[in-house]
Amino acid sequence: MKALQIFYDYYEYPAGISNIDAFAAYLQDNYHSFIKLKQWQTDNCCPPYFIESEYKWVYLNVARIQDVCETEDDVTVLSKEEYTERLRQIVATKCVHCVNYFEDCEGDNLQGHWGMISLDGKCRSYKKAETK
Repeated sequence: MKALQIFYDYYEYPAGISNIDAFAAYLQDNYHSFIKLKQWQTDNCCPPYFIESEYKWVYLNVARIQDVCETEDDVTVLSKEEYTERLRQIVATKCVHCVNYFEDCEGDNLQGHWGMISLDGKCRSYKKAETK
């Protein structure tokens, strides 16, 4: 499914709306009001992957929205357990080869990875470590 991007945040489409054109018409029809949207939190995940329990309901002032777009990629919403397992796999296969990697022997070894690496392996800090 696609999601909305407004002011660098990610939102689920309102009920009954499934594309950007229908959402633009919805905004036009509700120009002088606030709309209620589910905002996906990105503290413990990286788009386009989200944790189903990590969202908040917000009211946006339609008149203040300057631009809105649809996500380029489909979003995937996972349970916390599914997200954790997939993150654990990415850390084990990609992060261990990064110069910024450190092993957290006392924890689950995911510290510092939650908001940094996407489940498809994209990381803004990744730098391949030199092999010896």
